[in-house]
Amino acid sequence: MISIVIPVYNDSNGLYATLYSIVKIDYQKNDYEIIIVDNGSSDQTLKVSGIFKKRHPGLIKILQEKSIQSSYAARNKGVMLARGSIIIFIDSDMHVDHDWLKKIKNSMEENKVDYLAYNVKMVLKNRNIFSLYNAATGFPVCKYINKENFAPTCCLAVKSIVFKKAGLFDSRLISGGDNEFGKRVNSMGFRQYYDPGINVYHPADISFSKSMKRWFRSGRGSFQKYHFHNNYYNHLYLNIFNPYHYMLPRPSKFLEIVRENDTWKNIKNSTRLCLYFIQWIVKIIRTIGYAYEKTRI
Repeated sequence: MISIVIPVYNDSNGLYATLYSIVKIDYQKNDYEIIIVDNGSSDQTLKVSGIFKKRHPGLIKILQEKSIQSSYAARNKGVMLARGSIIIFIDSDMHVDHDWLKKIKNSMEENKVDYLAYNVKMVLKNRNIFSLYNAATGFPVCKYINKENFAPTCCLAVKSIVFKKAGLFDSRLISGGDNEFGKRVNSMGFRQYYDPGINVYHPADISFSKSMKRWFRSGRGSFQKYHFHNNYYNHLYLNIFNPYHYMLPRPSKFLEIVRENDTWKNIKNSTRLCLYFIQWIVKIIRTIGYAYEKTRI
């Protein structure tokens, strides 16, 4: 049995696309389950969940996490009620290939893996400067695994035994809980692996307001990781009065992120320059989010 956990909050359209993709995969229906965990949505998310559950009885389970507003709390609820020996996480606005589950199962068995990461391909439909930035920076998952010992939860499969021994996600973290969990798993000696032959697809389209909220949340999460997990994140301490945090980022560091990305290769130099300055805006907004959370905790 494989369990697929989808946390969702006010994203009925994204959830529809994800469920439509997953229910069509080439895998025995009796051998996997889809667990939707609604985190207090006020839109049509529960209605969409109900439609799919009615169409696919026995395959889909609908849970609600109302006590804690956190995607990690939602994932934890899914983990606690999952029946699978492998638990896979995916976001509510993504889609997958028809052999997605087969590849994950085979990779974990052949490579003797406890914690599997794989490739996220960015799908760019509506081009604006922020969606281009999102596509160009993307998810460098191989780098995350090799240098930071974690995978984003949108491309992560974990054996259930790992959660029993290492514990659940830290639901206190508004952002970066996947990073903390991965480091914890690695410190306990579980085998982590990145398989570039497995793909999931993530929309790059994002507005200015959503971008700002994401970067601000990331800054808040950085301080929370420093505050709650100082053993891993002492390096995240920021002196917010240090002018360095408000200066332009090093071009070499930015190029390290985007150099191999297909989106970066296929845009004009003028657009590349704009994306570099957006990286500076990201740095500023994250610093503001960090400072905000520091006054709050």
